[in-house]
Amino acid sequence: LFMLAGGLVGVGVAAVLEQIDDGLTEPSQFEERLGLPLLGVAPKVKAGAPLDALKDPRSGLVEAYLAVEANLELSTAQGTPQSLAVISTRPREGKSTTTIALAQTLARARRKVVVVDADLRSPSIHSAFGLKNTAGVSNLLSGSDDIAAVLHPTGQDGLSVITAGPQ
Repeated sequence: LFMLAGGLVGVGVAAVLEQIDDGLTEPSQFEERLGLPLLGVAPKVKAGAPLDALKDPRSGLVEAYLAVEANLELSTAQGTPQSLAVISTRPREGKSTTTIALAQTLARARRKVVVVDADLRSPSIHSAFGLKNTAGVSNLLSGSDDIAAVLHPTGQDGLSVITAGPQ
């Protein structure tokens, strides 16, 4: 009798948790619930790190970000927006990977791109580009440096980075 009751309670808890979960699991739900256009979906990388997959121009990840870049171009009458913000509500959802991929894709399309790492709590953009995090956004906010002092070239034409700076 107790086993049957425990099983019923378990099924009931599972049903309640399923009803409470209102996360977006399908791309079509994004447009339905938020009323915003979906620019693209990046696949999970099966082997290795996503940043390594971005180095192979024939990878599925690079192709996905090329599609996002094309959708950005068509998103406004003026073409690609002058500024973009990559945000999420949780850590480890791919904000840095998306930022780096979009920046590299836009720079390859002969646009001038400046990536600003405004994540002062856990900056990561500097390490992806092999830069030191000695001067950046925190210096600009404190007024101790000007934009020229914190703008770091990356070695890729048209792509520069402003790191988060010292904490």
